[in-house]
Amino acid sequence: DIGDGDPTSDCMSAVAGRICEIEDPLTKLTASNADKIRLTVAHPGANKTGTSRVSVSVISSDGVQLPRASVDLIFAGAATSMSIGRPATAILNEDTPDRGTTGAAAVDNQDRVTVKVTGSDANSNTATLPTERYRWTVKGPDDKTIATEATTAPRIRVDWPLRRDGRDAGSDIGPNDPPDLLDGAVQAAINVDAPATNKLATGEYTLELRVGTLTAEQTFRVIGGPDSISLERSPTDTIITLNGQVTVTATVTDADGTPVADGTRVSFSERSIGESPVFILLSPANQTTDAGEASVTLFAVGTGSAFVQVESGPIINVTSPIPVGRATRPLAERFASTRPNNYTSYTGDSPVRASTALPTLEGVSTIQIWSGDRWIRYGVVEGRLLPRSEDFAIEQGAVLWLTNGS
Repeated sequence: DIGDGDPTSDCMSAVAGRICEIEDPLTKLTASNADKIRLTVAHPGANKTGTSRVSVSVISSDGVQLPRASVDLIFAGAATSMSIGRPATAILNEDTPDRGTTGAAAVDNQDRVTVKVTGSDANSNTATLPTERYRWTVKGPDDKTIATEATTAPRIRVDWPLRRDGRDAGSDIGPNDPPDLLDGAVQAAINVDAPATNKLATGEYTLELRVGTLTAEQTFRVIGGPDSISLERSPTDTIITLNGQVTVTATVTDADGTPVADGTRVSFSERSIGESPVFILLSPANQTTDAGEASVTLFAVGTGSAFVQVESGPIINVTSPIPVGRATRPLAERFASTRPNNYTSYTGDSPVRASTALPTLEGVSTIQIWSGDRWIRYGVVEGRLLPRSEDFAIEQGAVLWLTNGS
């Protein structure tokens, strides 16, 4: 059953009209093939291209029709153009190991990126690329051609086509064999073959491809490994309070100041100044970069100072010391009581002058302290210092007499 008025059924296209034919559309199950029906869809005209929907339904022997199932088929002409997709990331200018795909510090080798090459016909339908030889050319930042088949480093090698799992097909598919398609595209890999002692130049490169009469090009960027680490912390408070948190962000760049490739490994470590730990890491110590940045968050577990050491490749940098202290209470809260005509005590950690404390004590005009043989008074009434007032230091544990009179 191939349609009943649906303009996209029965091999019909709203743009091109009928673009295919179904042979023997009324097919029956047979005893030898009791669960499958094979339909042959033919393409009658070379100029008929586009997307068509083929619908199938099953009618039982007692006339019950089951729900219809459909599939969209693309009928394309010969490829008249092709394009190369831009790599998702930059590529490193030297050989790097493959650290696997598990764990916080695991990254794929960064000296390899993949691209997809797709073909289109004259009506912009996805079209199969020719099976002729693929000729790749790479030009460096100086616009000079780099031999992709060079046998000595540094060089760039293009592997194609890749298997559907992304691995190099190698000798399984030759340059003149039909390419293994992945989502309608040929997938190729750009590889940097350069040891650390003979790195590839950094900058913008151009990948050019010729297949028969078709040509396409795309740019990709070659960047260097870690050359500099800049550090920032947030918040930027002079002192982090005990039980507070601070985030340290590292920005890693190459020798040209370009952020390193995503997935570059960065290690963080806390170094307390003294015997007791000041911070603990709330994030894994080993991180990888995203747009050149990686960060960790630390939790303050003790008072004192500490710095954070950051490493990426051969580069090491450290933050300035980050001090941690106890939260500072408002001055008035350091007194056991602030009621006038009442005794109180001072609970602050550090001494404070009477002239500094008095303005913070609401309703209090004088502070008095016993010196051992007399009361020492400091008082201000209506903005005037009271006679015989003496400013004095108030130490932790001092007992005071507060009044609101003269």
